[in-house]
Amino acid sequence: MFTKNPRPSSPNSSNKSTRFQVTRDFRIENRLSGKILVTITNLKENNSLVTILEGNICDIIRGMPDYTAKGFRFDGPAAVYETRGQCIFRYGIEQKVRINEFSLGSSSSRRY
Repeated sequence: MFTKNPRPSSPNSSNKSTRFQVTRDFRIENRLSGKILVTITNLKENNSLVTILEGNICDIIRGMPDYTAKGFRFDGPAAVYETRGQCIFRYGIEQKVRINEFSLGSSSSRRY
């Protein structure tokens, strides 16, 4: 919105914003199951195919010697792991703008 100001005048404005910060913890349970297909290529020979591996993701995880230390557990046919974290949100809720205009008086004969 535009306003016409009588000349000569001097506008004065103030802005007051209310901001909030919220912190939340989250936990996500991830479930993996099914077959995976891995393609191994040679980068030095223009990505030429070396081999293709196929297998069940749960069998691959069970084959790791320390899968429990890495957070994996098994629930039926699925491997389960948990992701935890924290989110911080900052946002403005309310904004108040106030504009005051003061006349410079008749002593100023400046024209624009």
